[in-house]
Amino acid sequence: MDLNKKYEEIRPYRDHEIKEVVATLLKDDSFHHVFEKLFPNKQEREMFLDIFASIETVIDFQYKIIRPLVDRVADMSTDGVQFLGKENFDYKKCHVFISNHRDIVLDPAFLNVGAIKQDIRATEIAIGSNLLIYDWITHLVKMNRSFVVKRDIPVKQMLAASENLSGYIRSNITERDQSVWIAQKEGRTKNGIDRTQVALLKMLNISNNHSSTRQGFIDLDIVPMSLSYEIEPCGGLKVLELLRKKYEPDYKKQPGEDLQSMGTGIIAPKGRVVFQFSEPINPTLLATEEVKNKNKQLKVVADILDQAIISNYKLWPFNFIAFDRVNNTDRFSNEYTSEDIEKFDKLTEESLSIIDFKQDEALQLWLEMYANPVQSKIEFNCL
Repeated sequence: MDLNKKYEEIRPYRDHEIKEVVATLLKDDSFHHVFEKLFPNKQEREMFLDIFASIETVIDFQYKIIRPLVDRVADMSTDGVQFLGKENFDYKKCHVFISNHRDIVLDPAFLNVGAIKQDIRATEIAIGSNLLIYDWITHLVKMNRSFVVKRDIPVKQMLAASENLSGYIRSNITERDQSVWIAQKEGRTKNGIDRTQVALLKMLNISNNHSSTRQGFIDLDIVPMSLSYEIEPCGGLKVLELLRKKYEPDYKKQPGEDLQSMGTGIIAPKGRVVFQFSEPINPTLLATEEVKNKNKQLKVVADILDQAIISNYKLWPFNFIAFDRVNNTDRFSNEYTSEDIEKFDKLTEESLSIIDFKQDEALQLWLEMYANPVQSKIEFNCL
């Protein structure tokens, strides 16, 4: 069966569809409004729109539009983006990359632009349907190799959606020779605790036609990846969301909040950024056969991923400052300077200024968000 038709509802656009999508976007007033925000200078905007109008393939789009835009964001809002560990895996082969998740847009954007620069295969990107709130967003992300993970659907439809998604990801690896990126859990981490959801692994395993859990995951050739931002993307907004969920019983995140997070994540300072690739988990999957229960086998896989992601997570002075404050200790005082403390205090004040209630609790959540990666390293014996 034609894989494009089988996965029609969730797959990215293919090359033969790009010209029509470009024409549609160029007629969309909302799309033009976004470009006006990105490029206030009219001459620069018109130049970029001319380039956009010439796009005919996915690679065209990634090289001519996405790469320069992401480079621009990195130059304006980071102190450098590093990619480490390329030597740990066969980057000429396709893999399922599973990582922690900090920023809606930039985690996969930095990954794919970094991959292009390092001659690593570009990945297709998992994106939640809850983020596709406007047609122009849907068109742009599907031009940029994104496939859709259906969210907020009736329980009766969930199994079929999971089967379809699992089959799509596996077919990318085993039939299309196409790498995939997906986060280790639904949504961004808001408390700094990075743990792999067993539900994600259950979804991936649905399409496993082998008699063993181990062989099914071997086929996917999973490479864990650790993403670390010196400054938490949207840190203040994450704390605000946690407080609202706790104190507002009827609170339900509105589409505009995700759009705000997407915009803030792009323009806000992020400090230094590190993407660290681990070795593929295939050699360690033998541990799954030491247990017979399938759910316990999946928990073993989750533990393997967590160990790799947490071990290779880059800690910064702000993490150590927050840990010492949360725990009322000076255990890591040699990891930061008085200048680091001054910068962290200024960042804290600015980031929490958007929160007009429960200030003490907001500060505690903020500190824990930065401290928890240190605590995770301690728990996993890698610090």
